[in-house]
Amino acid sequence: MSIKVIVPVIIFVLIGCTSNNTNNTDTNNTASNVDTVGNYFPVTTFIKGELYNIRTRGLTPLKKITIGTKTDSSFVKMDSLEQEFAPFLTPIIDTANLKTTFVEKKFLDQTFQAFTFTYDVKPNTNNSFGFLHWDVYVDPETNLVNRIYLVKKLTDSTVQQLTWFTGKNCQIFTINNNTSTITEKQHIVWNY
Repeated sequence: MSIKVIVPVIIFVLIGCTSNNTNNTDTNNTASNVDTVGNYFPVTTFIKGELYNIRTRGLTPLKKITIGTKTDSSFVKMDSLEQEFAPFLTPIIDTANLKTTFVEKKFLDQTFQAFTFTYDVKPNTNNSFGFLHWDVYVDPETNLVNRIYLVKKLTDSTVQQLTWFTGKNCQIFTINNNTSTITEKQHIVWNY
């Protein structure tokens, strides 16, 4: 079965689970404080599916790296595709790994015109998982994921933010928490 068929089915199930409790969906950009979903969106599986699509379509991603005012570009080799996104592929984001540590909130975001599933660390929980926060944006008309945003702690002073635009490109920002500055920007495009 193709990943293009599986992903809409997963999204449909997730949205179907959330639509049973209409009190938790608010069109005024306020999130529910109650985690009512049985299964979290499998972000890692989704990104691996996107990498599979890039590879099978024969697309060669173009990577632009900016450090300070200098920008350099290169093509990403197919054999190093997973390596480029390795920080965001482990540990695996799925229900089994996260249910005890993270809470899911969901709402219809008028700004992005998308259902937004937001994941945050539960209060008073020790988070050794690495990921601090992530959002999954689903187009309400097509029930397809159109964007994923991840924040991962690399060290005590460094985090990386990934914004993945389905079927198009992604941006990775490396941020120094001590100075609140972006130390590196990456823009990887595969639909150009």
